[in-house]
Amino acid sequence: MKHAIIKNKRIKFIYLFMAAAFLIVLINFTIAGFAPYFMVLMPAFPFCLLCVLPLSRQYVGQPDTLGAVGAGIGALISVLPATVLFAYDMMTGWKGGADIGLGLLYLFLPVYSVVFMALGYFFAEIFEIMRQRNFSRLPDTLRILSLFIGIGFSFYFLLNLHSTYNLWAYYQKTDPSAAELYAIDLWLFALLAAAALLVPIAIYFFTRRKK
Repeated sequence: MKHAIIKNKRIKFIYLFMAAAFLIVLINFTIAGFAPYFMVLMPAFPFCLLCVLPLSRQYVGQPDTLGAVGAGIGALISVLPATVLFAYDMMTGWKGGADIGLGLLYLFLPVYSVVFMALGYFFAEIFEIMRQRNFSRLPDTLRILSLFIGIGFSFYFLLNLHSTYNLWAYYQKTDPSAAELYAIDLWLFALLAAAALLVPIAIYFFTRRKK
């Protein structure tokens, strides 16, 4: 009974991640207002992603949560460079190629932020495993890590899908025969994106241990 009361007073990581997402959007809104909205909202993506992963349901302070902390630190590290450069750009009127580079930095944020979160989670979990010498939790660590890897590859293929769609739409008007080749690539990237996302999710649920 006492344990249940203490547990109810704890905060889940999901609430911290939601607060971090709101805070980073607020910071970017303070920097630039509503425009450009893409750069204002995009930095919240890593924290929103963490909210839907199983590790966000853990309580802060409970044992074996170092991986969630590492993933959160990785998310923060991934958005800081883009946010700092964005602030510098807005204050100094940094234009031209710098703006293009900054736009690409935000465009690829879903991919490299997942890499940072995966690394943060993995190294934190390995540290905890080595510290406790409890290798029984290694399979669970690898299962969560597979979700990160799958999500990262899925976003990579979605970016390729977006680029291929632009080429397909262009050649539809100028060279329909060439557009047919890009149409095949469209289906290929769509299937790869779906497989990269669904396969790790299926593995995670089918291999989880029943408590």
